[in-house]
Amino acid sequence: MLFSRAPLDGVFDAEPAKFEFMKRQYQPSKIRRKRQHGFLNRNSSKSGKATLRNRRREGRKRLTPV
Repeated sequence: MLFSRAPLDGVFDAEPAKFEFMKRQYQPSKIRRKRQHGFLNRNSSKSGKATLRNRRREGRKRLTPV
């Protein structure tokens, strides 16, 4: 043989590489959405009450998105 090459370990495996895909950022959950953006959560902090007050002042029909 003119060209002799030593086998490269791990280059040509029998199994193809398995790729794990990253999940998208938004994984909807109704309960999590309620807990984070709901009326009770807004009403439980000073800044949340300010948010509700501002939305009332603007005349919003819905005070919270959920």
